Amino acid sequence: MAAKTETTTKVAALTQTLRDRIAGGELAPGAPIPSEAELGVEFGLSRGTVRNAVAQLRAEGWIVSYHGKGSFVRANVDRPTHNHTRALVTQPDGTVTDVATDGTTDIGEPSQYRDQATADLALTLGVAEHSPVFVHDRLLADPAGRRQAHRLYIPLTTAAQVPALEENPFVTPQELYGILASAGHTLGWADYVRARVPGPDDVAALRIPEGGLLYVIRRVTRNAATGAVLAVEETRTSAHDTQVEIPLAVALADMNV
Repeated sequence: MAAKTETTTKVAALTQTLRDRIAGGELAPGAPIPSEAELGVEFGLSRGTVRNAVAQLRAEGWIVSYHGKGSFVRANVDRPTHNHTRALVTQPDGTVTDVATDGTTDIGEPSQYRDQATADLALTLGVAEHSPVFVHDRLLADPAGRRQAHRLYIPLTTAAQVPALEENPFVTPQELYGILASAGHTLGWADYVRARVPGPDDVAALRIPEGGLLYVIRRVTRNAATGAVLAVEETRTSAHDTQVEIPLAVALADMNV
């Protein structure tokens, strides 16, 4: 017990020393943190003690870590370096372009499969839990290399009403919008944004630094006349240096005021 208390004290002391260096500017935003070996030599500590102190700083948000590159002081995030813009633009030919994915390319092959709606998804879709849904997964990258994971859910209830989807429900969102419009649906959309701690798969696929957060953005496609939900899209992207931009243009009549 005494050894454990001593180790805990050493971890706390090193953590505070590194906090002071960051807060005082000795380690500036974006600067690398000395390696575990270097810190061990400087303070006469074991690598395990140093690793625990670095993990504590990462959990508190002082630093971020990149696999194979090391740990760095978290950059000043008062001004994000990237906008993730959520907007749909209707082209002259009537097709709809998604600004968030325009210009991106697929990484690997899309994954297409049939699944059952979880309780959360079923509530959003307005269907019973475990109802069949068609899922289309893609991993996308923009020209700067930023990644986003995109998943499209089409419930069986939607596909069964539209012959083109009944024949092939594994389409892209832009294809879906055109198919639904051709089937007589007047479409409306709403985006819902939240942030959470990413899981290991998202950290790896989206290149999120350790200690970084993840945006989860759901876009609900509805029949604007009836309010019925036709499909749900889910986008996951790093929130580390990014802000979400949602242009607004809502008429007062649309707000029931």
